[in-house]
Amino acid sequence: MIYDLHSHTIFSDGDLSPEELVNEASAGGVKVLALTDHDTLDGLPRAEDAARTAGLTLVRGVEISTRWEKLDIHVLGLGVDLDDSTLVDGLKFHQSERITRAQQVSTKFEKLGIEGMWEEVSQQVKTHYVGRPDFARVLIKRGVVNNFQAAFNKYLAAGKPAYVATDWASIPEAITWIKSAGGVAVLAHPGRYRITRTKLTKLLAFFKEAGGEGMEVLYSAQEASKTQDLARLSKQFGLVASAGSDFHGFSYPGMRFGALGEMPSGCQALWDSPLWQKCVN
Repeated sequence: MIYDLHSHTIFSDGDLSPEELVNEASAGGVKVLALTDHDTLDGLPRAEDAARTAGLTLVRGVEISTRWEKLDIHVLGLGVDLDDSTLVDGLKFHQSERITRAQQVSTKFEKLGIEGMWEEVSQQVKTHYVGRPDFARVLIKRGVVNNFQAAFNKYLAAGKPAYVATDWASIPEAITWIKSAGGVAVLAHPGRYRITRTKLTKLLAFFKEAGGEGMEVLYSAQEASKTQDLARLSKQFGLVASAGSDFHGFSYPGMRFGALGEMPSGCQALWDSPLWQKCVN
């Protein structure tokens, strides 16, 4: 059984529609898929319909942006109720913050002599609030950079000229939203954060203390040694182990369905834990 509990559609910063995403996951051998668009639930009804047709189990999810010690940290909510008012209201706040951030990013580009970004980005976005990948797509289209990685490395990553720090919710607030909606809180891609291992353990301790229940151990294009270390940390902090490709589409070649491998021994997989029923109910 192949589980993939982290993916995105055009309703956040992915390339594919919910229907296309489900079909691509199925083609990759995935049997249980979570759609976890950034700070929105809007793509889930369509994904659920497509999953029923494809014979695939869909987990209702969301990826919530948070701020911790001047870092952007992402928390997955798996098995959430789409109608929970606490979660819905929290995500509305974040969507408003995304609009403000996008306008501020556009202003920074103008100061760099790259004009008209807000107008062009807004025109190409039909289903979601503007995110940094949307700016990257315009930069590539204009020939300013050659690919997504270059766009982030030169302009959009933290510390770069067009980066804008955002006043996201705290980790405890995001976990409260998720639990109000009946979901399981999972720390997204802990191996991706550019922090020392000491700071990573501090983050995991804080996440656990705040009510977090899981962490991604299996992740796209991750070295085996990193996966093994995350498995050990999962056990150390009593967090169940999750798996996610973070699939966005074909613009992100390192992220694809069906390539995560086996969960390391010594840690408890989320789908083998009592928490799993909360994800699939």
